[in-house]
Amino acid sequence: MELKVESLQFGYDGAGKVLKDISFTCTGAQVLCILGSNGTGKSTLLKCLTGEERGEGQILIDGRRLQDYHARELAKKIAYIPQMTVPTFPFRVLDVVLMGRTAHMKYFSSPDQDDEKKALENLKFLGIDHLSQKAYTDISGGERQLVMIAAALTQQPEFMILDEPTAHLDFGNAHRFLELVFRLRERGMGILMTTHFPDHALFLKGQTIVLRDGCVWRQGMADEVITEENMSVLYGLEVHKKQIGSRMVCIPGELKA
Repeated sequence: MELKVESLQFGYDGAGKVLKDISFTCTGAQVLCILGSNGTGKSTLLKCLTGEERGEGQILIDGRRLQDYHARELAKKIAYIPQMTVPTFPFRVLDVVLMGRTAHMKYFSSPDQDDEKKALENLKFLGIDHLSQKAYTDISGGERQLVMIAAALTQQPEFMILDEPTAHLDFGNAHRFLELVFRLRERGMGILMTTHFPDHALFLKGQTIVLRDGCVWRQGMADEVITEENMSVLYGLEVHKKQIGSRMVCIPGELKA
């Protein structure tokens, strides 16, 4: 699948432009990280990419305008996982994951055994099949995030968009999630994710876009874009890149005056 963004601009009523002339292309089983400080428009960009917000410019999916897709068609192309989901009803975890099959089911039909098998396989793939019978309202925020990823996989999209996917995960599960991204890419899935952490982009070693003041400030491969100079300017403090074992990481230094 090809996701192409051309000269995207967006602003909320009564406010200035949040996004200014954003352009990029993401093709196939590629991992694209969107990096930026707080308030730079990362979440707004994702809302535009999924049709929740409508801006100026073009968003094309396989050469077709985003707004020309029916919701069920779009669901077979893209799965979107927001930064936080607020549970309202105590559905079983399995039932939440089965909701991902909606785009593939006929109207007014119910999930069948094959749908349930796919849902259970994805829970197992993520190592959370033991939660299948628990109430979604009774599990932790990090577990809910993994359940939503399982639902997205059950949706069987070609591309997954994630807003700060590690925000509610502990240190261990955050690392396991990054490993999961590699496994999803091996399955042929493209992934676009926002993150506050340069280390995540360095670990994934894919394309990286740095947003600053609503614009694409830097764009390229992670190791080219995430430099000590760029990160120091972006975050307003001294940043050092260090090799630790097989990984390159960013270490903060002193705050800039």
